[in-house]
Amino acid sequence: MLKKKNKVRVKSYSKWINLFDTEVEEYGRNLSKTNLKWLKNNYDDTYLAQLQVVDVRVEKLGFDYALVDGQHRKELILFRNVNASEILIQVMVIPYETYQERALRYTNLNTKRKNLTWVDAFKGRVHAKEEKALEVIEILNNWDIDLVGVSDGGKYKMTSGSIAERLGGWNVGKKEHNKLKYNPLEWNINIIFNAWESEEEREKALHNRMLSGLHKFRRTYKLFIDPDYLSGKLGMEDVGEMISRIDYWRKNGDVSRPIFEVYNKGLRGSKKLTLVC
Repeated sequence: MLKKKNKVRVKSYSKWINLFDTEVEEYGRNLSKTNLKWLKNNYDDTYLAQLQVVDVRVEKLGFDYALVDGQHRKELILFRNVNASEILIQVMVIPYETYQERALRYTNLNTKRKNLTWVDAFKGRVHAKEEKALEVIEILNNWDIDLVGVSDGGKYKMTSGSIAERLGGWNVGKKEHNKLKYNPLEWNINIIFNAWESEEEREKALHNRMLSGLHKFRRTYKLFIDPDYLSGKLGMEDVGEMISRIDYWRKNGDVSRPIFEVYNKGLRGSKKLTLVC
């Protein structure tokens, strides 16, 4: 008889638990009404793959298991069993992990799926304390800006999160010779807030087109730019029209051209920038 050798045991395991003992933590994504509606209209047990939870009983949080995969399925089960006082369900249990590890697990599990939005993924990265995500949040907090779906409590609302992450975390992880001597997101916000005074105009200007245009303009013309002069000239422009012009030029090869034209208007001699194509 052959002896069994090299037996291993994976650390996760299946277990029957009470659904009411699970909780979605802050890194969890916002519920998609579209996904939930589809599940409700097409309810079938075969669509409900096992939920994945992390055993957090040691933290005494008021619930036993942190749900890291299956938030919409949980809501569907609760919807279909609205009067139940206990709902037994078989789940995949992962032994205890710290909050940061749970946030990272959630992000890794869900980023592979097409229906995970940038906001959902970024929120997970923030709670997982990824350096680039924390850098972006710190900059936005300093300017009293909320990233919609991720943070709240600030004076200004911003929805252009993906470019904010790219610009705000520009220097993170780069070798010294590839780093910029400034933070692109910080520089852009400073220009915008000095250009326009009203909350409405500032929020409108925190747009991915404006941020892209300013970034390209700064990278192209570098130290030839006078930031105060740039803000003063931009402040004379209508924000909406400016964004429309940037969008037009984005499709025609130079996202920074409208900013270049505004900057150069009225300048003469050596102060006038030379167009770089």
